[in-house]
Amino acid sequence: MPRTVAVAELRTLLPTDRQRSIGDAADDRTDQIRTAEPSPDRQRFSLRDLDPRSIHGPKRVLAILCLTSLFARVDEQALGVLLPQIRSEFGVNLAFLAALSSFVGILATVGTLPAGFLADRVRRVRLVATGTVLTGLTVMSQGLAPGVGGLVAARLANGATQGLAPPATFTLQTDWFPASTRSRVFSLYFAAGQAGLVLGPIAAGVLGDLYGWRTALLSLGALAVAAGLLVLTLREPQRGAQEPWSIAAPLSFRQAYRAAASISTVRRCWYATPFLSLRGLFTYLVLPSYFSQVYGFSTFQLGLYVSLTGISGLLGLLVAGPIGDRILADRPGRYLVVLGGVSAMQAGLLVLLSFAPNLVFALIVTQGAVIIETALQPAFYTLISLVVPVSLRGLGVATNAPWQVLGLI
Repeated sequence: MPRTVAVAELRTLLPTDRQRSIGDAADDRTDQIRTAEPSPDRQRFSLRDLDPRSIHGPKRVLAILCLTSLFARVDEQALGVLLPQIRSEFGVNLAFLAALSSFVGILATVGTLPAGFLADRVRRVRLVATGTVLTGLTVMSQGLAPGVGGLVAARLANGATQGLAPPATFTLQTDWFPASTRSRVFSLYFAAGQAGLVLGPIAAGVLGDLYGWRTALLSLGALAVAAGLLVLTLREPQRGAQEPWSIAAPLSFRQAYRAAASISTVRRCWYATPFLSLRGLFTYLVLPSYFSQVYGFSTFQLGLYVSLTGISGLLGLLVAGPIGDRILADRPGRYLVVLGGVSAMQAGLLVLLSFAPNLVFALIVTQGAVIIETALQPAFYTLISLVVPVSLRGLGVATNAPWQVLGLI
């Protein structure tokens, strides 16, 4: 049976008066964006869509970027596993380390704003490589910390470097991969990060038992440095390679921020972010306590539950990409409707948890909620890549940072 091929059409997009006033429109010429006509064949989901080889674009590039995602935040979960050894050597309490981790998370989130502004102006491959290498070096420096002060300084430096790579990685992905497969690209990238959160604690536990916590952090940091050096083997793509009709001169920070704020889809993503952050805290902090109190989970059983949650999150990310690409093949506006419905579905599952008759039912409900929650993550980046112009895309994705901080607070 012959496969139906989507026919591309040109749709005229006129800049608004507000965009003209803030410099978002370079001149009075009409910009054009390319969309695909939906076809019945494209709307059907198949298992082949889960195969990364079906993605249009450079596979080696995707593999290297996924490696940077894998090691980007591996030390966060690893520190939790290595915490008893660190406490016994330095004598710090759990509350202090928890507060330090929260501050590091806020620092990394805020750091994406200047990094996003840079990503719209400098060579992004070097920026991603620099951010990944520095992140790995700060992880290694934690393993070399002579005392509490050194550990705190290394953790703060780690938070400052974590925000360098994400905006540049985002814009690179939109230039290397076409819009038709972009949702799958983002889902694989975040799935690699989720895999790091699952494998990191295991690797840290094995290395910590065999060689101590310092060797474990040195090893994990060295792997991150190696991933960053691999990025330097990539060639910088032409900015706006997938959307050459939308290229414009870079704007100032104020103009770019105002231009991003003028896009209604971006603002909706802002408003939803604090609530999504709260759901994440509920999933990874409240639910383990729930199973401990209601079903009497031991520490080992809670560890198994957290690992199961990580695997469910990985599954949700892998499935979200192909489904997102299929939805976006019709029209992007439908994506927001689906996201709203999925969020309502997750809320319904959590309400259903209060009526769980047994443990099996409770596990099924909570893991379903986790799958839905992680499936929303690539959606935000896919929408931003479709509605934000190339000239301010790095800062456009980073404008979500203040709202993320609000959710963390």
